[in-house]
Amino acid sequence: MNGFVKIHRGILDWEWWDDINTFRLFMTILLLANWKEKKWHGKVIPRGSLWTSLPSLAQKSGLSVQQTRTALAKLKSTGEITDEPTGEGRLVTVVNYGLYQDIDNLPTGKSTDDSTDNQQAINTQPNRRATPTEEYIRNKKYKKGGREAPFSPTDFIQELMEGEEDDMEGSGGNNRPA
Repeated sequence: MNGFVKIHRGILDWEWWDDINTFRLFMTILLLANWKEKKWHGKVIPRGSLWTSLPSLAQKSGLSVQQTRTALAKLKSTGEITDEPTGEGRLVTVVNYGLYQDIDNLPTGKSTDDSTDNQQAINTQPNRRATPTEEYIRNKKYKKGGREAPFSPTDFIQELMEGEEDDMEGSGGNNRPA
């Protein structure tokens, strides 16, 4: 297996960050999920999904079957994954896989498909959203009843992209700060 997955620093604020088993299982699923649609034994396995079994997922993540079952239940309860067990195995899907992994969802709004000749120009263009700071992340957290609410990677990326759209609308369509 080769390739890579993107992991945003906002994951440090994710509600399962400090739950070692749940975080480990989510990372295992993210790494094993199909990066493009595939056929396997006559079944179409969509992008962001994997066909597996509980024992196989446990073995690949280094968790026991019971730890895996518990972590799956936690990830399902917060909508991070869907899990469809059948008699032949289970289809596990990362909800919002495209939001986590699509190149088009980079916070800068720039695609990494640009040629290397353009890379320096892209990297030097002023863009206050290119790399979120700790202050930005702290300021974007939701407040509920006086304490911080769970903050998922999905929330972070969506807020970051909404901020980009707001910035672009306020600057006449150009992505540079005024």
